[in-house]
Amino acid sequence: MHRKQFRLKNSEVSTDERLDLLPPMSPMKEPEAAPASETDSAEMRRRRAARIALALWGLLAFAVTGSLASAHEYTLPHPERDDHRLNAALAAQRSAADSDRFTVTHVMYAACSCSQSIIDHLEKRGARKDVAELVVLVGRDAELSARITRAGYRLDNIEPPTLQRKYGLEAAPLLIIADARGQIAYMGGYTKQKQGLDIRDSALIDELLAGKHTIELPLLGCAVSRALQRLLDPFGLKYAGEGPG
Repeated sequence: MHRKQFRLKNSEVSTDERLDLLPPMSPMKEPEAAPASETDSAEMRRRRAARIALALWGLLAFAVTGSLASAHEYTLPHPERDDHRLNAALAAQRSAADSDRFTVTHVMYAACSCSQSIIDHLEKRGARKDVAELVVLVGRDAELSARITRAGYRLDNIEPPTLQRKYGLEAAPLLIIADARGQIAYMGGYTKQKQGLDIRDSALIDELLAGKHTIELPLLGCAVSRALQRLLDPFGLKYAGEGPG
């Protein structure tokens, strides 16, 4: 009897009354917007990141430009005139017929456009008869070697690592003029500026033969040794792909 009465009472409750019996539901809240201070902070971080990226790009561009400029425009080093290794190598190149005359040594690098311009000039003028002239050609190039010997120059064709090991040199094109006693009277470049049209080797030889004082021109050209190449071109933009030197 009690169970039936409970079901009866339960069935007599209206739908509205049943809803009233449910616990009250909380109203749905709209998503809260981020505080203005947080939005401003995120925007500032984005702007700061953009400025940093722009600054890094500028530094990289400056470094690349500087690397190219240094690889092309800096005066390149050469040893002192009394360098033992250089003088020993030059003395070994002198023959008995050279004992009473000046010797002129042209150091050229086959992979260097500056050297190739000087070789074009030397080929055009031909070897002089009043001095002994030798071309030290760094890098194997059969065509250049043939052109040099046909123009009357003696040739010492060597690999890049040999230039420093044998002569103590790291860059080209380099002009070396030694007097009749074998002492170096001039060591420097051929022109006043890089790839200049006024190639002054003949004028320098004439001045020294006349007993005049000469002004050393800067050595502007190409690094041959790998150490000097890495120093001048750390990004490998100019000397990329060249053999070891």
